[in-house]
Amino acid sequence: MGSSGPGIFENDAAQGFLVSLQAARPTDVGDLISAALRRVAQAEQPLAIADVQSALVALALLLAEFDGDVLVGANDPTAVAAWFVDLEIELTPSRRQLAGAALNRILLAQDNEWATRWAGSEQGQQARSTVKGLRDLLADSAVQE
Repeated sequence: MGSSGPGIFENDAAQGFLVSLQAARPTDVGDLISAALRRVAQAEQPLAIADVQSALVALALLLAEFDGDVLVGANDPTAVAAWFVDLEIELTPSRRQLAGAALNRILLAQDNEWATRWAGSEQGQQARSTVKGLRDLLADSAVQE
């Protein structure tokens, strides 16, 4: 079994999504980021753990310019931040809206494999706290712009 922890990058799916973004054509990364957020924000079926983990990575990348600590746990966070900055992918109003909807959906326990995975554990509290921290940072970033 692969790694699975409460942090954004403490699982194989998150690391795999980041690697796939880094391997993608630079012109495709923004669309892949938006698609990851959209899959969660607009999920009509039970929310898959891997989809949540990909959306959290996407959001961490978008919010790293406001707080680099969101990349803690990524392999070489400094290099990841520099790579993403070079792509010039912005937290556009549509991405901001998708991100907010995705975060709210992640925190909703109904039909949510990620929430079920973490329910009732100390690590679950840490995982939910991480998501709430991203939600707060997303709100704060709107004020900083």
